[in-house]
Amino acid sequence: MDTSKNNSHITQTLVICIIFACGGYLYYQTHSVCNFPIQYSVGEVDSRFKISRTEVLEVIDTATKIWETPTGSNLFEYNPEGKLKITMIYDERQEATEKRKTLEENTEILKNQAKSVQDRYKKLEADFDNEQAEYEALLVEYKRNEATYNQTVQYWNTRGGAPEAIYESLQQQKQSLSNTYEAVESKRQSVNAKVNEINAFMSEYNNIAEKVNTTIDVINEDAGREFQEGTYTPKTKIITIYEFSDRTKLLRVLAHELGHALSLDHNPNPESIMYELNKSNTLTASKEDIDSLKALCKL
Repeated sequence: MDTSKNNSHITQTLVICIIFACGGYLYYQTHSVCNFPIQYSVGEVDSRFKISRTEVLEVIDTATKIWETPTGSNLFEYNPEGKLKITMIYDERQEATEKRKTLEENTEILKNQAKSVQDRYKKLEADFDNEQAEYEALLVEYKRNEATYNQTVQYWNTRGGAPEAIYESLQQQKQSLSNTYEAVESKRQSVNAKVNEINAFMSEYNNIAEKVNTTIDVINEDAGREFQEGTYTPKTKIITIYEFSDRTKLLRVLAHELGHALSLDHNPNPESIMYELNKSNTLTASKEDIDSLKALCKL
């Protein structure tokens, strides 16, 4: 027997065995995430997020169903000692998001105030127009009656005086003119007061509008920043959530990172859970999401 040939045969056999063993290992790794649910636990949850561990568990449970429902598979299970640990770390990202949210809420308050001021301004403007018209009508009437009175007085003065009856009538006209003048003056003052009130409301509206525009500028400037809302680290099997603006966004970022834990990659559909940016508000897996998961699980 040729020893060198026997050794060569043994080496080839070992190589083939090793290759088959690796193939079996890779097959197990690919399908284990679908055949055996991933055990997850909750680690640190920073209190500054203002969300309890119970609420976090509820959101995670809902996020897991985004993947489990379309496939009918039990892909995740909560276990206090689970190897996949989900943590929530508060840093400048969440702080900036909360600041932006407060600014947006303040902007809505300011817009409502501006609308209220604008509505009152329009009413004042309508009242002013009415009072202005009344004032002008009174003024025209006063000037007409005044001219008639002066002509009559001048006429009788050229004749050495008016008879007693006419004199009494002229005295009554004079008193009537005085009353009309007082009404005209009162209306003039009322119109001027309306003008001052309108100007005050315009100043208030402009101040509010300036605040709104300044706040919007800050929001728009901040909106250009992209934050990494969450990460999944395969080596340590840790999902870390850094930032979310509301429950929907938290749910989506958790579902996204759970997708990575399942070994899913990003896909190009902006509505997908596995899209690289958390822009959509949809809470269901897209066709691309489901197709990727089914391909992974060989379903």
